[in-house]
Amino acid sequence: MPPEAFAGIRSCAADVWAVGVVATQLSSNTSPDKVLTNFPPPLVQVQALIALIPAGFSDEFRRAVESMLSMAEADRPTAEELLR
Repeated sequence: MPPEAFAGIRSCAADVWAVGVVATQLSSNTSPDKVLTNFPPPLVQVQALIALIPAGFSDEFRRAVESMLSMAEADRPTAEELLR
């Protein structure tokens, strides 16, 4: 869940967060729930998810996922920006 969801905020940025989580799952063939236990703080969760991306993936892919998993929803790219 994106950080803002804990405050009851829903937005398109939350969907972008979800795509970032799915990207880590698909690239690493690992489910985040195997890595994230005991509900660590959100920043620790993001760092753990990004660490799942194998070394063989491009820096561009890694940067895109990092931006999708930005803690501040205003810092996340829009879906349109991701498609460029």
